[in-house]
Amino acid sequence: MKPRFLRLVSWLAFIATLGFAPAAFAVEDRAIGISSEDQAMKKAIIDARAKLPHFWQIMASPKHGETEFALKVRVADGDAIEHFWCTDIKIEKEIVSGVIGNDAEIVTSVRLGQRITIKEADISDWLYIRDEKMIGNYTVRPLMKSMNQEELAFLKDHLGELPKD
Repeated sequence: MKPRFLRLVSWLAFIATLGFAPAAFAVEDRAIGISSEDQAMKKAIIDARAKLPHFWQIMASPKHGETEFALKVRVADGDAIEHFWCTDIKIEKEIVSGVIGNDAEIVTSVRLGQRITIKEADISDWLYIRDEKMIGNYTVRPLMKSMNQEELAFLKDHLGELPKD
């Protein structure tokens, strides 16, 4: 992975972790809570899942320089739930796997750098890079209302259009 996109995915891991129980995550020494009833986040996950076929199609046959494919995956550990960006996505014999891209803050069953098997039902978001812009990343959009100006400026520079197909 290119260093700037490794930073990008790491940064996204900080701002885009969410749980279906009230959860908090750090962004430059401040916490942002996401309620399990947050309608904008629920819609973002539904929209991302609806466009998952687009992700699979582009990943299988990138035609315009698409790279850095990542899935956001729900990991449950008993009643604890946390979402992680996974990179280095592989599909072998119809089994999807990826590498956990951030440290766990809630669950204890996974760790940074661990390759996990990913069930499609646990995918809450996806992204890839095209022309140095993130395509997808639906769940970061509802979080923008809680971001500071530096974070918003970063996203404006790196967030691409959502797929229409």
